[in-house]
Amino acid sequence: MVDKDPSLKTIEGIIANASLFTNPEDPERSAFYGCPAGWGCQITATNQYRALKLDAAGFDLINPGSGAGLSGSIAHAYQRQQPWFGYYWAPTAILGKYDMVKVEFADESDIEHFRNCISKENCAEPKATMYPAALVQTVTTADFAKKSTLAFSYFGKRSFTNAQMNQLLAWMEENQADGQIAAEEFMINHKDIWNQWVPADVAAKIQSAVDNL
Repeated sequence: MVDKDPSLKTIEGIIANASLFTNPEDPERSAFYGCPAGWGCQITATNQYRALKLDAAGFDLINPGSGAGLSGSIAHAYQRQQPWFGYYWAPTAILGKYDMVKVEFADESDIEHFRNCISKENCAEPKATMYPAALVQTVTTADFAKKSTLAFSYFGKRSFTNAQMNQLLAWMEENQADGQIAAEEFMINHKDIWNQWVPADVAAKIQSAVDNL
């Protein structure tokens, strides 16, 4: 959709083309898919819906009923080349399987407002803000950092992008693979990623072990 109309990667383009995103329960209205009841993202998606005044733009907030219902709505729309607009997060297998586009609906992420209002059920005056990235940290003891300098250096360099993790999670789901098999898949086919985490001599030893898997 965005290839055909680049404006659809912005909230202005979405609202201007609201009629594309038909509510399956009411063809006179449009659909914005939120999260199932009880989920934290139900609160944030509802407050973003309010902040963006999507109701006035013709959108109904759709409760998918379950996580499977939410991911299923994406799969159903994607496979039928139908429009879909709603909330989802990464890294997840569903975004590794289906090439979705993040809609820009604010200039930046207002972390304080997100924490103090958007993520609160009683947010009185929500203002649109991009979702802040979740902080992911690797921690060790100080003793480990001193005694195992090479391993500590590795932990400091090891990282994945959301897109990389999306793809690996999608591969795991499609192949019904557990963590060990997924690790082997990663080591065999993604040397370009992991060889940046270790010195060249260590990478050579790892590659030798991988070749013997």
